[in-house]
Amino acid sequence: GVQTCALPISEELHKMVDKKVVVMANDGRVFIGMLRGIDQVTNVILEDVEERIFSPNEGVKVENYEVYLCRGDDTAVVALYSDERDAETDWRSCHAEPIKPIVRDRKSVV
Repeated sequence: GVQTCALPISEELHKMVDKKVVVMANDGRVFIGMLRGIDQVTNVILEDVEERIFSPNEGVKVENYEVYLCRGDDTAVVALYSDERDAETDWRSCHAEPIKPIVRDRKSVV
């Protein structure tokens, strides 16, 4: 089932500092790296980062960065990363459509 969180998001993220996480951006990009910090507007700072780029025609490509800043308003998901779970998938042979960007209906934003 789905777990709900009673703590504010920033408190949950602070528990993940210095742990390896997966970040999905609103534009569909996927980053894996060590969470080194967050700020008051939930900007996420990652270190030793791997960006996974999905394609329907070829396996997942990887770009590496020493440091990456994900802006808080561009971040959709932050989750703990599991080496064991990740090793279960052969990403080089995984073909997939890139994840579609999240589109917010600005009319419903208060």
